Amino acid sequence: MRDQRTSRIVCTLAALVLAVSAPAPEAGAQDAPPENFGTQDTIHLFISAEEFRPTSSVSYYHTTDNFWTGKSVMTPLYALAPLRLPAGALVEGYRVLYDDSDAVANLRVFFQRYWVSSAGSTGTSDIGPGFESSGQPGVSTAWIDLDPDITVSYQYHLFATTYWQSYGFQVLLPQTEYVRFRRVLVHWKRQV
Repeated sequence: MRDQRTSRIVCTLAALVLAVSAPAPEAGAQDAPPENFGTQDTIHLFISAEEFRPTSSVSYYHTTDNFWTGKSVMTPLYALAPLRLPAGALVEGYRVLYDDSDAVANLRVFFQRYWVSSAGSTGTSDIGPGFESSGQPGVSTAWIDLDPDITVSYQYHLFATTYWQSYGFQVLLPQTEYVRFRRVLVHWKRQV
């Protein structure tokens, strides 16, 4: 039988790796530090064009550079995407990434609230200013500031009626290949 020996260098390196990677004995007894991510930090939520769903049976066209266009539709295309944030989130505004090379037709984006009451009535309302492109060629971004900032609340009471609400974005793509849409970037903060 032959003895196999490991060289002294290999043993020393293995011991060094184990010693460096092992936690200190007192580390297990300490509480984990609190999150450093607080109410002053802005969080970004991407809502890509793929998440927008047409409100009618028409569909829109995906370009090779990951934009979406309404070039194959006969009427302007309206599409919706939900905003998925925790209750109490503070929405500061949003940024739209688009390409509008058409001098006449424009992209339009709206932040909206959808609600239904305990009595069965429903409605939609725009929140803050909407966005409308202006035909400047090339890929651009536009910042839409919500002033005052909007606190996400999924339920509220008014005159003894309970309302449930949700939030989302609506985009209007005109029937041209020269107005294209890629995403909405929502800026929000935690309040608690």
